[in-house]
Amino acid sequence: MEELPLAGRTNFLLRQRALAIGATYDVLDENKNALFKIKQDAGQAVGTALVGAVAGKLAKRYMSRSYRILTADDREVGTIAKGSGAFKAAYQVTLSDGRVVAAINVKRSLIGGMKASLLDPTGKPMITTKGNLIRRKYKMKDSGGADLAQVTAKMLQIRDTYKVELKTSNLHPIYPLTFAVIIDFQKDS
Repeated sequence: MEELPLAGRTNFLLRQRALAIGATYDVLDENKNALFKIKQDAGQAVGTALVGAVAGKLAKRYMSRSYRILTADDREVGTIAKGSGAFKAAYQVTLSDGRVVAAINVKRSLIGGMKASLLDPTGKPMITTKGNLIRRKYKMKDSGGADLAQVTAKMLQIRDTYKVELKTSNLHPIYPLTFAVIIDFQKDS
C-alpha cells in the first residue's frame, strides 16, 4: 500500500459516488484532494441488483462481491473480496502481489444491529465496532477497547460522505478506511 499517499495523515473523507455502476468510494484528504478509491466490480453490481429485484434483498446479500483498491490514477493496488453470506459476511483484503493483509468479519442481527471486526493475517483482532446499522457516527476500537478512529457522517450531502479521524498513528490508515467502506456497504445492502 506504499503507492497510496497516506503516510502521516489522520483526517480523511470517504465519499460514495452518486452516479456510478456499483459502489465507488473516493478517499480524500481533509482538503478534498483525491488520495485513492475503492470501486465495486460493475458486472457484479448489475448482477446483484437484478437478483435483488427478482429474489429480494436477502438473496442479494448472499452473493459474493469484490472491490478494487485503486490509486487516484486507476492503478490497482489491492482487492477486497466478500464471500457468500447474508447475516455473516467475511471479506478478505489482498494486495496486488497476492498477499492477504486483513480479513473483515461482519455479523448482522435481524433487528438492524451489527458487529464487525478487522483481523490481521494471523486472525488477531485489529479493529472492532458494534451497534445499529443506521447510526451515522461510530468509533473503531482496538482489541483492548482503546479508540482507534471516529467515523462521522457529514449531513446535508448529496451523496454519502463520512469524515474518518484516526486517533493513533500506530495503525496504517488503509485498515480503518477499508473497514469504514465495508461497514457503509453492509449498511446499504
